[in-house]
Order: sequence, then C-alpha cells, then structure tokens
Amino acid sequence: MYWALGGDALADTIGAWAVAWRTGSPVAAGLSLAAIGLVKFAAAWVPWRAARSGGPRGGLRLVCWAGAAVLVAYGLVNTGAANLALTGILGPVADVVAARGHAWLWDPLFLAWGLTLGVGLWRTRRAPVPKEPTLAQSRAA
Repeated sequence: MYWALGGDALADTIGAWAVAWRTGSPVAAGLSLAAIGLVKFAAAWVPWRAARSGGPRGGLRLVCWAGAAVLVAYGLVNTGAANLALTGILGPVADVVAARGHAWLWDPLFLAWGLTLGVGLWRTRRAPVPKEPTLAQSRAA
C-alpha cells in the first residue's frame, strides 16, 4: 500500500521494471499496487480473524492450508532461485539489487508467512473424535 500511495523506498529491490512501470503509468500502477495490497491484507486478515473466533473450519481451513502451501512453495523456490542466480551459476545477473531483494528480503518473507500460517493451522487442529466401538469390538472386550 505504501508503494500504491507513491512511496519509493526499496522499490528497486523488486526490479527496475517496477520502478519504470510506476514512472510510465503512475495511476495504473497505483491502482494495481493497491489491489495487490488489498489481496495480501485479506490473505493475512482472514486466517487471523478466523483464529480469533475459534479457528477456521471446513472450507476456510482448506483454503488457508492451500494458501500456506502456495506461500511456502513460492517463497522457497524464489529464494533458492535468486540466491542461486547471485552465485553466477545461471550466468550474469541483469539486476543485482533486485536479485538481492528477492533472495534476502521479499521471497524469504513469503516463505516465513507460509510457514507461520502452516504452524498456526497445525497448532489449532482439532483432535479426532474417538469412534464408538463396533458390536464385535464390544463383545471381544
């Protein structure tokens, strides 16, 4: 949301394309960044709010697990790829500032977000309800 409102700190750590995009079409960029910010806010707020009201259940819990998996995969793959790129194994890096931003800041934050969400979901799971013994099990006892 900071970038949507015109802030520019750390914008170069995303990539030169983001800075150029904002310069070339500031209104469209601002609206797009605001939409992205709102989606990220909702993705953080919904599980938090659900946990405050007894924990997400049913379909919402499944959506939260899917979100955690996507965030972990996205963060892990992109953190690894950016760090690998910084080694030079993949060839010269066109934008070292952006590669460092993704390797050391943005993508690890997505990984941490997904891991934190997954841990929260794991810790708030309900214990399985014990099944009633069958007639055969009752007779055997």
